[in-house]
Amino acid sequence: MDPTSTYNPRNLIIYDGVCLLCDKFVRFVIKYDKKDRFRFKPYQHSAESVMQQKGLESVLLVNKNKTYDKSSAAIRILAMLRGPIWRGFFVLLIIPKPIRDFLYNLIARNRYKVFGRTDECILPDESVKHKFV
Repeated sequence: MDPTSTYNPRNLIIYDGVCLLCDKFVRFVIKYDKKDRFRFKPYQHSAESVMQQKGLESVLLVNKNKTYDKSSAAIRILAMLRGPIWRGFFVLLIIPKPIRDFLYNLIARNRYKVFGRTDECILPDESVKHKFV
């Protein structure tokens, strides 16, 4: 099953909908996504089995028919927010992926312990509901 089978916008962020860290990250992206470039989908809604099969934790970015995971996804999402500060995040891509992903995995494995989790996906408020698929 393809995680984007029902909807494939240019920039789709698939995230862990019960993770409070992921929820804060999504809210952060929504706040700074001034050009309305991103759409969001909790992986619990349709892609959970794909995420679990691939051993992925937390976030995927589907951008222009390419899928980025882990640190590559997080860095690209931040860098795509526009503005000189955010674009500077692209420089982090020069760090070898195994090193970036080691740090990412460390955070991902402990995210529930440190930040908490909910029993269900947090529903967006009406003002941003159109951003969720």
